[in-house]
Parts: sequence; structure tokens; C-alpha cells
Amino acid sequence: MQEQSWQTKIGSQEITLTTGKFAEQAHGSMTASAGGTMVLATVVISENKREGIDYFPLMVDYEERLYAAGKIKGSRWVKREGRPTDDAVLTARLVDRSIRPLFPKDFYNDIQVIITVLSYDGENGPDILSVLAASAALMQAGAPFNGPIAAARVVKIDGQILINPSIENTGQFQLELVVASSKDKVMMIEAEGDEISESEMFEAIKLAYRESQNAIAIQEVMKGEPFKISRKTPAADATMPSEEETQKAVSEYAIDKIQAILNQGPSRVDRKKQLSELSIEVSEALLEKYDQKLVTALFDKLVEKTVRANILTNSARPDGRQLDEIRPITVEVGLLPRTHGSGLFTRGQTQSLTIATLGAKSVMVL
Repeated sequence: MQEQSWQTKIGSQEITLTTGKFAEQAHGSMTASAGGTMVLATVVISENKREGIDYFPLMVDYEERLYAAGKIKGSRWVKREGRPTDDAVLTARLVDRSIRPLFPKDFYNDIQVIITVLSYDGENGPDILSVLAASAALMQAGAPFNGPIAAARVVKIDGQILINPSIENTGQFQLELVVASSKDKVMMIEAEGDEISESEMFEAIKLAYRESQNAIAIQEVMKGEPFKISRKTPAADATMPSEEETQKAVSEYAIDKIQAILNQGPSRVDRKKQLSELSIEVSEALLEKYDQKLVTALFDKLVEKTVRANILTNSARPDGRQLDEIRPITVEVGLLPRTHGSGLFTRGQTQSLTIATLGAKSVMVL
């Protein structure tokens, strides 16, 4: 995937959204950065709905790491990360409450939204960036998400209204308000402060809504192709055909299409997406007569068999490499602005992001 960046503003805060750098195999991947603070949001969607539930299985995980601020956790001897902080839990809930109402009520496929703070400068808070990055990643993934959304923080200090102020300017406030908005409505409100009039609160909400619109509009160009999802439920039938008959039906329907997908190009992400869509297509086409779980399992076996046959017969792997070729390797350093050291190792579409933190003399073990 080619790296792309977009610039936007919420209040006076300059924000950069970037994709194509990290986690290319996720259905959606987006970084949002302001100053020296950067968060990464990734989205993965299950192809099949979860049976036997009456709720939307959305998981939002927000992960803070002390390396983002150049610190090392714990005492001299214990360096392990502990349980999530209260702030981390509250930020995850803030993102969850902002995006959850925008999915269809009959949507029961698992979705994971993982947000990781990669860099923190102590001035630009990661929570507003997390909402924006999560929304942009969902748009990019083509999820059935009625977004996009963005969030803004309104703070009243000494009678002055500030939009997304730096952390140091949010200490002694009369009102702190976080509002998540879509293009045409307010989705979530979180507030604390002194007692104020209804009119003041209403004006603050309207201000946050207006200031979010530029960040919302820019996400429209990020919208990916709709993620193909199977929602059909197979009809119960006690006289299903045998495994051999099912295998023959799957092979007749899918073998040529599988071969065409495997021959078309080196992108593993595109190949995986198209095979996933074909698996759903085969299951739905054979739904009335054949067992759906068996059809899916036999389709996966057919893909493996076809890949193996291509390698043995043509000495060609799915990405077009010959047997004596390796994947391209790239190494980048100094990616994150506030960490002591960072490096990204990429081989093909496999990545390892390494972050180094140097401890002070006061935490020496011996």
C-alpha cells in the first residue's frame, strides 16, 4: 500500500493522518499525530457473523506504553507493564461510545479496534487523536460504519474558551467538554466542571461540533470498498450431501476463480481480500444444498492445494516470486518523534516496529 497523508485542523491544533506505513495487513490502519504525539489505530473485521448473540461484538482496546514518553516502567527489578490505567480504560470507553451507535443493529460480526500510543509529547493529548484515527481506520476498512466522526475538546479557563488546548492549559478549568460528532449529529458528550447555564453548555457543544467538521470532511476521501460480509444463515437440512459431493461442487464452482486470483499480482492484502470474498460467494451460492461450515473448510483446503500445485508445477509462489527469490527488505529508523530510538523492519508485508528506551542512572539494577 502506498503511503498517504492528509492534513486537517481541530481548533488551532494541526493534525496529520497517515496510512500505508504500519500494519498493512489490517483491514484499516491509520496514524494520527499532533506535535510530538502519535497514535496508531488498526481495524480488523471478522468475515462471518457470530451466532447466538444479540449484541454487537465490538472491542476497542486502547494501549498506553511508557516508552511513548521515553520512560521505563516500575522499580529497578520489575519492568513489566501493569494493567491498564484508569485513563486508558476511560479513553477506550470514549472511543467505543463514539463509534458503536454508527453500526447497523443487525450487524453481529466481530470488529477489533486497537489503538496504540506510539509517541507522547506531554502537550497534545492522545484521546482526541484516538477517536479520529479509529474513525479514519474504519472508513478505510470499508466497514458498515455510518461515519466518519471526529472529536473536539472545549475548555473554559478564566472565562476564555479554548479548543483542544495543550495539556498544561487544562489544569484550572471551569468546564472541560469532549464532544464526538458526525457530519449531521452529535454522537457522544463527556463533561466535567463547575455548574454553568444550559445556554453556555449548548454553545460549547455547538462550537465543538463546528470545529470537528473539517476533520470529518477529509475522511470522506479515505472510504474504502465495502467489506464483503456474509449475513445469511443456512437452512437446516438433515439430508446434506456427502463430503465428496460437496468437495466436487466447491471445486467446480471455485477452482478457476481461485487460480485467477492467485495469478493476478503480488499483493498479499488484495489476494487475501479477494479469496475471502470468493469464500463468502461460494458459501452463499451453495447455501441451499450444502453444509456451510463444510463448504468453507473445503474451500480453504482447495486454496492450499492450488497454491501447492502452482509451486510444484510452475515454481511460482502466489506473490510471483520464484523459489530462489526472497521478499524485499527495508529498514527505517527514527520514525517516532518522542522515543529515544525507533526502527521499522519490513520484509514483504511483515513488519516489526522496535522502540528503545534508555533508563536513568537512578534505575540501575546494580
